[in-house]
Amino acid sequence: MNGMSRTLKAAVAAGAFGVATFGGVASASADGLGDLVGEGLSANVAATVAADVAADAQADIQAQLSTQVGDAVAADVAADAAADIESSVQADLAAGVAIDDAVEADLEAGVESDIAAELGVDVTIDLDIVGDLLSELHSLPTGDLPTGDLPDVGGLA
Repeated sequence: MNGMSRTLKAAVAAGAFGVATFGGVASASADGLGDLVGEGLSANVAATVAADVAADAQADIQAQLSTQVGDAVAADVAADAAADIESSVQADLAAGVAIDDAVEADLEAGVESDIAAELGVDVTIDLDIVGDLLSELHSLPTGDLPTGDLPDVGGLA
């Protein structure tokens, strides 16, 4: 967490922002990470996280589809799905939507359903929006952090 303020480091370490880790899988509460972004993290954070999530999803989708529909179709479908994922994640983060397991599951189900409808082929994707956001938060310079009061999440702020 180099570059983070001591207050934010303590809050993240204490599980503020609704973040809990179980077996290495991060999840966020309804008052969690989206609120933090809504409190003033730069748009670059939302863009970076969205791009990372989309790139991972694109590679995953393409790998799953290549054997079923061929490389060219798989590449096109995966690129389209990744673009949809990127814009959705970036819009949610920029709007301060709290990203939690339910939000991830809804987005995953929507993309999987779209691919099934388009190709008649099932894919299973596992987005890690929360994990990518946490990773990005850990690497932020202080200038990208909120300047106002931290959100009151579970009375910890």
